[in-house]
Amino acid sequence: MKEEIKNEITEKALLQFFLEVDSDFNPPLSERLNIEEYVKKIFSLATLFSEFSADGYLMGVVAIYLYDSSSENAFVPFVAVRTIDRGKGIAKRILSKAIDAARLKGKKKVGIATNNPIALHLYENLGFKRIDGEYDDIRHPQLILDL
Repeated sequence: MKEEIKNEITEKALLQFFLEVDSDFNPPLSERLNIEEYVKKIFSLATLFSEFSADGYLMGVVAIYLYDSSSENAFVPFVAVRTIDRGKGIAKRILSKAIDAARLKGKKKVGIATNNPIALHLYENLGFKRIDGEYDDIRHPQLILDL
């Protein structure tokens, strides 16, 4: 399996991936945002970490915002793995690489939000802590990882 970063993954492939995992989110991404516009934003502003199968099929993606020089914090707005590729440690591997990139950029904290109990378990295993009473705009609990 090979890892790719933003400048090696195409916007078209990223859009296709988002469309494929859309309904895996609660609520589905398409019910709360314009997926095409969101992919453009993620592709242009975030650093992407991904994993591909041996035959080149995109299996998982993590997006992280690292380049706001006015902030000591990074934020992960998107983590997803195709349904058929779950349970293989893909999310943990690529999220760990995103966290390492935040450390290298000198960030002090990484934020993330989720209402998915499986994802929440993964994030807590990676050291993220829930922020009591803090939620994102659609009521997902927020978590922070101190670096």
